Amino acid sequence: MQFPRATHPIPPPANGKSQARAEALEALEARFTIEVGIPRKIASNAAIPSGGSILLRVQLYCSPMKQPIAIQSWCFRHFKQLPDFFTQLKSAGVTATEVCGVHASFGEPASAAETLAPFNKAGVKIVAIGVEYLSGDYATDKPRFEWCKAAGVRHMSISFKPEAMFDGIKNIERLADEFDLQLGIHNHGGYDWLGNPTILQYVFERTGKRIGLHLDTAWAIDAKQNPVEMAEKFLDRLVGVHVKDFVYDRLRVPTDVIIGQGILDLPKFMSVLKSASFAGPLVIEYEGDVENPVPALSECVSRLNELAG
Repeated sequence: MQFPRATHPIPPPANGKSQARAEALEALEARFTIEVGIPRKIASNAAIPSGGSILLRVQLYCSPMKQPIAIQSWCFRHFKQLPDFFTQLKSAGVTATEVCGVHASFGEPASAAETLAPFNKAGVKIVAIGVEYLSGDYATDKPRFEWCKAAGVRHMSISFKPEAMFDGIKNIERLADEFDLQLGIHNHGGYDWLGNPTILQYVFERTGKRIGLHLDTAWAIDAKQNPVEMAEKFLDRLVGVHVKDFVYDRLRVPTDVIIGQGILDLPKFMSVLKSASFAGPLVIEYEGDVENPVPALSECVSRLNELAG
């Protein structure tokens, strides 16, 4: 027999807090519904048979973004040896990374286990690899997918040339399906053919969801796009982000800055991600201060933690 289910919303904690604070909490937290079996002796007021139970649906308030904050390993390109890289990464306040070719050889699948061992020993999680430039040729690109499979990595940020758009993209999709990998196109600014929403829309209309967008906020700005609006436009294909920020000089030459101190509206961008319960790789990228990136990256991590938690 089916019994009625009662929904018991738990309001955000407003007692002793201002209305504005309560509203902010409600805006920043997402509701998750769980069903709990309650024995009859506890649900004494329920009209149910002896020995029965009642299901109560309870809404809990939780942060929707539970993935670790990661840093692109390119930020630590000065520190090529893995122990040095791990020290720098942890000093910046994180233990997750998107690994680039500076710190791994993705074209050599046999190296995956050897590469992964020190990461595991150091307690560093690889959330993605990239940015990898794919040719569209099945045999040429396959080793990178084999490397990810062997390493247990599920995300790859990618780019490819225009000539790979048709037959080549089919091969790339085939590899993604075969190796159960999520691919995200990295929009690399105004000079990049994949850097604008028009071509991205064209690509997505002709591919399945194995191929999505790994949105780089600073390079979106470089292409004269609003990264907040770009995230909203491609929300159903948004699989990863590089949180990165630029300022420009009079010649329009970009300089990396701490996220939120340049053109990027970081609170609005993170609000879009949180509202969508975005669960893909959340990767900070700051390319400045090559020999001493930790101070700036630590500030980036702090700012992102405030908005993602």
